[in-house]
Amino acid sequence: NKYNGGAVYHDLDWLVNNWQQNGCDLWEEIQSNDFFWGRYTMRASLEIGARFAEKMGDKASADHYRGVKSDIEKTLMAHYDAGFVFESQSRKKDSAVIEAFNVGDLDDGMFPALGKEVLGTVITLNDLFCNSYDINKKDSAAGVPGILYGRYESDNYDGGNPWVLLSASLAQLIYRQ
Repeated sequence: NKYNGGAVYHDLDWLVNNWQQNGCDLWEEIQSNDFFWGRYTMRASLEIGARFAEKMGDKASADHYRGVKSDIEKTLMAHYDAGFVFESQSRKKDSAVIEAFNVGDLDDGMFPALGKEVLGTVITLNDLFCNSYDINKKDSAAGVPGILYGRYESDNYDGGNPWVLLSASLAQLIYRQ
């Protein structure tokens, strides 16, 4: 009922019924029904929702949420190719994946921060962004450590630039080690 987790249940039930539907990417620019960021964070939401349902004494909903979580998990490794995790078929190299590793992590061993999938993704995006922005090229040539991340390969929004929040997301991922 509305006093016993109603809004939470409503949102989780929507997720259960719509996780395979078409939607937009994190940047609200392209459409797909299979964004890594979306699926990885949906998986986390369903697990957290299942724990909530258990605390509310609702084992049936908890089991249902975990069942759909399992279905989502079966799709995630399809995003690992060529040594890194890609966001979608239409946009492979995208920092949304780094954000997903941070906000969707359940500390359960799926895409662990020091796992080959995550490290391969960081290396791939480091190579991309190190060669994409003059500031990174100059800093690298001068021996200045660190790298500034942009949104995705060939981004041209406002001329295509590093985004401080994405660089912070990379720092958060590294800090979690």
